[in-house]
Order: sequence, then C-alpha cells, then structure tokens
Amino acid sequence: MVRSRSEPRKGASLKVFLSSTFSDLKGHRKAVIDALQRRGQRFSAMEYFVASPDTPMDKALSELMTCDLVLVILGFRSGSLVPKKPGLTYTSAEFDAAQAEGKPILAFVRKNWVNKETSSSKKLALNRLKKKIDSSPGGPTRTTFTSVDNLALRVIEALADWEDKGRPGARKTFASISDYFKAKSPSAPIQLLDFNTTLLGRENEVQALREFAASETQRAFILSGRGGIGKSKILHDWANLDNS
Repeated sequence: MVRSRSEPRKGASLKVFLSSTFSDLKGHRKAVIDALQRRGQRFSAMEYFVASPDTPMDKALSELMTCDLVLVILGFRSGSLVPKKPGLTYTSAEFDAAQAEGKPILAFVRKNWVNKETSSSKKLALNRLKKKIDSSPGGPTRTTFTSVDNLALRVIEALADWEDKGRPGARKTFASISDYFKAKSPSAPIQLLDFNTTLLGRENEVQALREFAASETQRAFILSGRGGIGKSKILHDWANLDNS
C-alpha cells in the first residue's frame, strides 16, 4: 500500500466524462477523444460503452458517476429526447446529474450559437440546456469553440488550467474510507477479511502511520508484507480511529 503526498501526474487517475450530442458532433467528439488519448487521459464516452442490460440513460449516468470531471459540448442540436421524459435530452440529463452530484463541469459552446432544432420539444430542451450552462448558480466554466481542431485544443487547455488550479471541485482522495474498505469486506458467510476483530501487536506500525500523516516533509508511506499478514486491517483501524 502506497500513499503519496505529491501532486498526481497530470491526467493520472483523474477520469473525465464526455457529454454531447453525437450525430452532429461526431467529428468533434473524435477529435476530443484523440486528444485525451494522446494526453494519457482516462475518460468515459458513449463510443466505448460495453453491452449492458441497462437502458442507455442508466448506463450513461452510471458511467458518469465513476468520473471526476464532466466535459459538456454544446452544438446547434439537442439530440434525442429521453423516453418517457418529456423535454429532457440525454445531454441535459447528464448535465443535471453532474450538477446534482457536485461534479466539476467544463462546458464548450459552439461559437455564434443558434438553435437549429425544428421540433418545438427539442428546441425548448436545447434552449433550457443553453440557459443552464450560461447562467445556473455555481455553473460550469464555459468557453466557445470554432472548429473540430479548435475544440480539441480548448479542451486540453481547459483541463491543464483546471489541474494547475488544483482541480477545484474534484475529489482529493481516490476513495473515501467507507468506499475503500467496502470492497475489501465480503458479505459471504465466511469472511476472510473481518475488520471487526481486534488488532494486536501492531502498535509500531500504527504509530508510524500517525507520524507520516502528521509530517510536512514525508511524501510517501509504504506498508509491505506477505498476503494475509494484516496490512488492510492496520489501515482500517488507523483510518477509522485517527481520521474519523
């Protein structure tokens, strides 16, 4: 187990979600995805969703929840309306979910924006999303783009600027204490990892963890040992007793 105090490598661990209409912005999405891949950036985009029994909306929102940052690209079209959700498009639903979860959003709006939808429901949905992007309280950082290549450049610039500012709004740790240990505590009748047992004979290791957490100069802590020796148990007790 390694914990580091240093700033993470740009793009490392951070995962972004790409939200936009598809048919009218297919080339734009490809340019952004290519730029993210060249950057070594982890991302989630509909082009890479695997087969799932979930509805397209549920799958998209599930993927969005695994991401740290949402990129919203707004063109001249609203995209498809979500079934049984009058006036709600997929992009708008993703935007709403990101805001509800407090996820940071970077929005990119096509320059000289106009609403080119012809149906009244789609036109209204697109206007609503544009208004949210422009004026919602605590709304996203917004910029405009002019072309496919210009958009890709704007996205990378915006990501770099956001990271240089310390990734405001993003999580500061890879997982909460409860999330991290939930995956390590199976619910089977015979629990191989029972964190309710009493920790004995590890006072020196726990004290070392405490000193590391209090240090302003130590940048990494390595807790090593053979499998089953109790590394996770030490971390569990220290995290819950010292960081509760």
